[in-house]
Amino acid sequence: DKILFYVLYKRESLLLRHPYEKERIRELTKIVREFSGYREKIMTKGMHMGLTREEMEKRIYDGVDRLVVLLTHSCQLRCEYCRVRKFNAEMDEAVMLRSIDLLFTSSKKGLQLQFFGGEPLLRFGMIKKAVAYGEKLEKEYEKKLTFILTTNGIALTEDKLSYMKQHNFLVEFSFDGSMQTQLKTRKSNTEHDYYPVIEQNLKNTMKSGIQFYTISVVTPETVHELYDNFVNLIKIGSRRIQINYSLGFYWGQTETKKLVEQFGKIITFIEKNKELGAEL
Repeated sequence: DKILFYVLYKRESLLLRHPYEKERIRELTKIVREFSGYREKIMTKGMHMGLTREEMEKRIYDGVDRLVVLLTHSCQLRCEYCRVRKFNAEMDEAVMLRSIDLLFTSSKKGLQLQFFGGEPLLRFGMIKKAVAYGEKLEKEYEKKLTFILTTNGIALTEDKLSYMKQHNFLVEFSFDGSMQTQLKTRKSNTEHDYYPVIEQNLKNTMKSGIQFYTISVVTPETVHELYDNFVNLIKIGSRRIQINYSLGFYWGQTETKKLVEQFGKIITFIEKNKELGAEL
């Protein structure tokens, strides 16, 4: 934990280019000190509440182990908030198979293998090899393996959806909302208007019956459109929506206040329209 926080702190410090840079670095330092070793702090607090160490360990460490494999750095989009560098680099098959071996060293019964990128669907052949190998180990080790795919939706076809449904995939579909917002923050690498394609592919995903949810990212520039984009996703048919605020951007008081206000409107909408079955 300490090493991870130190690396993140150094990275964010280097990226800060704001008039209040020194103040922001002091804030980062405070966060690092406060949350470093957070598991042990949670453990101590739980024990003060009357729970045993064994009970706390079960709550903190039991569950599902997930391994994320970055199959490629290539992508059809250049999203302004994406922290993955785009260049011609791909994961070697041998490395991918060894990573799955690593996942199965876990003592957990439930395991998750997540395909990430870049755009992982650009290497669908590699995904199929990983699935075949993972399902083989699943039987050998008597574990439950779930596959997760994070995609921008451009290369998603009905054949791929059918394959993923057959192999119990969960799809994380990146979709920010309206065409205006989508094309503002998630620009095409080829200047191609891809929005109609992903909107249709999202609808195809819904019809397929596959497990999925949409992921939207909000930036300080688009925060005022958050509620409208949420409602737009509901109208398209999405019912499970994850909203992330963008990292690596400066969120001032005005933008932060607007973010809270927009989330308040979304929560009110969900409460007033419970029949829709929407989840945030």
